[in-house]
Amino acid sequence: MDTPETPDEVRNSGEEAMPNGSSRLRPALKRNIPEMIIFLFYFLMTGFLTWPVISNFSSALYGIPSDNMGTTWLLWWYRNAGSFGSNATFCPLIGAPFGQGINAMYAEFIYQFGAKFLLFFVNEVLLCNLIVFTSFFLSGITMYYLVRHVTRSKPAAFVGGFAYMICTYHAVNSMLFPNLSIIQWMPLAMLLLIRLIEKPGWKNCILFCSSLILTAGTCLHYGLFTIIFTITFSSVCLTCFALQNRKADKEKKDVEVNTAVTAAYPYRQTIILIIISIFITVAVIVPFFTLQIITETTTGELAGIPTQGSSRTLEATISGSAKLKDYVIPNAENFTVGRIVRKLNKNDLKMFNNSLYIGWTILVLAIASMVIFTRKRSAEKQPDGAEKENSVLVDGTEVSIFESAHKRIILWGFFAGGVSALVFSLPPNVYIGDFAVPMPSLVFRFIAPWFRWYLRFGVMVAACVIVIACFAVQHIIRNMNTRWRYAIIIILTVVIFCETAVVPPFKYFKVDKTPEIFRLAGKLPEDSSLVIYPAFEASFFHSQRYLLYQRYFQRPMLNGGYDYSDGEALRRTVYNPFNPMVPSILSSFGITHVIYLRKMFELYEGTENKEEEMSHLPQGLELINRIESDDIFSDGYLFKVADRPSSLVPFYAGRISTPFIDQGKITVRLLAGTGEIHIVNFAEEQLEADIEVPINNIASPHHLNISIDGDTVWEGDLTGDQQESVRLSNVKIPAGGLIIVLTPSGPAVKIDEVEVNFFGTPTAFLKLGDVSVKPRIIQ
Repeated sequence: MDTPETPDEVRNSGEEAMPNGSSRLRPALKRNIPEMIIFLFYFLMTGFLTWPVISNFSSALYGIPSDNMGTTWLLWWYRNAGSFGSNATFCPLIGAPFGQGINAMYAEFIYQFGAKFLLFFVNEVLLCNLIVFTSFFLSGITMYYLVRHVTRSKPAAFVGGFAYMICTYHAVNSMLFPNLSIIQWMPLAMLLLIRLIEKPGWKNCILFCSSLILTAGTCLHYGLFTIIFTITFSSVCLTCFALQNRKADKEKKDVEVNTAVTAAYPYRQTIILIIISIFITVAVIVPFFTLQIITETTTGELAGIPTQGSSRTLEATISGSAKLKDYVIPNAENFTVGRIVRKLNKNDLKMFNNSLYIGWTILVLAIASMVIFTRKRSAEKQPDGAEKENSVLVDGTEVSIFESAHKRIILWGFFAGGVSALVFSLPPNVYIGDFAVPMPSLVFRFIAPWFRWYLRFGVMVAACVIVIACFAVQHIIRNMNTRWRYAIIIILTVVIFCETAVVPPFKYFKVDKTPEIFRLAGKLPEDSSLVIYPAFEASFFHSQRYLLYQRYFQRPMLNGGYDYSDGEALRRTVYNPFNPMVPSILSSFGITHVIYLRKMFELYEGTENKEEEMSHLPQGLELINRIESDDIFSDGYLFKVADRPSSLVPFYAGRISTPFIDQGKITVRLLAGTGEIHIVNFAEEQLEADIEVPINNIASPHHLNISIDGDTVWEGDLTGDQQESVRLSNVKIPAGGLIIVLTPSGPAVKIDEVEVNFFGTPTAFLKLGDVSVKPRIIQ
């Protein structure tokens, strides 16, 4: 670390004429020694924060088992699709037997192209770790240069870079989502935005626009945050500069300085260049984003209500929003105060919300910065001969912009950017008593329905607060000698680490040991396919525990299909392994084996005692082997599907929710509107069947109409918790299948928040069980 740069260093940077290249190189190296030391420290700290992954890059993943497993599987598929006779855009191994289209292109196209390129040289586990590792290191560097530019202080910049790289948001999200660890490009975009405002021109415009595309092209969320910050920050700064100049003109003071600043800030040109940068960024991202949305929402013939993970209900957005207290409550994983936090908030700690903690030291320093640097200072009050510290050269004129006016305006810009991000992170409505106050985030439900994790704005809040705090650091150490300066920086570094770090203990898990139950699956015949229970919610991110090890057993499985797909529709039909019809339905679709993970089923669905639970499994499943182990895959059963194929299979579409297994091993679905039961006929002739539809009313009185081809086949009124088993006898089902339409009427009943997480719908009319279809051939 070094002392703050003087104006001469800023302007000249040692570019004095030298007799040869080597003599020019030596002073350049000497000037950059502080950065070399700082960046080495950031690198070593990255290794410490992710330890011991740095020594196990190909056999362990940083963090805890979560979506990082799904990311690892996806990278594996990109790398190995050709060996399965397929390509990266279609995977026959998930959503079996239909297979699943994979996004040909993500909105984060830079991230995807970069990952696919690197997969030529490294495996998927190493690449995931590399993404996270570089995010820690580079986030420290980019924040360092941002803070150094606005404070002109290397020690303050060191503190800022360190605080940003280890901030709680970064650590927690890096443990779960490799893509969300890429926070390093936001400070770079902020720096280039400031440079564009200070000196507008096409060169700085191109650099800033490139940084915006880089940010959005690696993480769409952070691209959105940076664009909002750009609009807020530039609006505040340019407005303040305009007001400052107008006041100076009116008072006819500091005319020379005012003229120079006016020349440095041609507002119209600056605004146009910023708008052009944003427009180009959006124009580049939107086509890729459109391709992604089309792929993800490609609807199969039997699509129903989106799963909870894909729904964008008001309840889902509220759950994904922040509260003000989240920014000041230390993280429960912190090694110094985490135990206290867990004890005091054991019933009110949500992992993602608890990742927003900024740090009391940073908050106090930020408040001090606003108090110190937003006070008005007149140049006339400066003592005679006072050095114009931190001045810069603007069009050949020395302007003290970082000492007074410019610094205050930059601070207000970051303050506005932080407040804006804070407000956007809050729920769509904030309640004061019974009165709902709409928040700006409400607009996202309409203009960006794909975005519901509002609390992720917390990373932008943290970035702005850290920059503001560093002004106080620069002010505190500016008149200190070197010894005290180093002492203060070391103390701040230690305190910030103790406040915000989530290690030790270190967060990592091994992925090189395949559980025995999946080793057995790898020995099945190559034409085998399977379903694994519990059959988690749609998409490979929810089935990630299975998919990580599919890299080993490499057999198609029903799990992992996307929402809206036919694979997802089949998953909903056979979701309950205790349904007597499941083995015959699986046989109809060529699924030959079932893996039942009793311990995981207990964690996911709840369970009875082992013996009673196993007695519920239907006939038609032939036990091949049972594996007992000490991991989460313990007590695993491998069954062969030995039942005859069913000729008629029911699917649940329309406004019928995802299923849930209730007490007594009974399947429950919610009817949230007009629902459809598609009876698929595998025979080549018309069949006749008896159909039974179990229904259960919810609270208020409701009327239900059941029709086929527009003709009512049953209707009735239901009250309270009335249960009814609707029997439709001798229904003729043509070879092309049949659709039974269920139309409820009456008041929609609001569903409990916990149940919304299960079913993905906030309101419903009735509950549905598993539809029974018993066919018989017409003579």
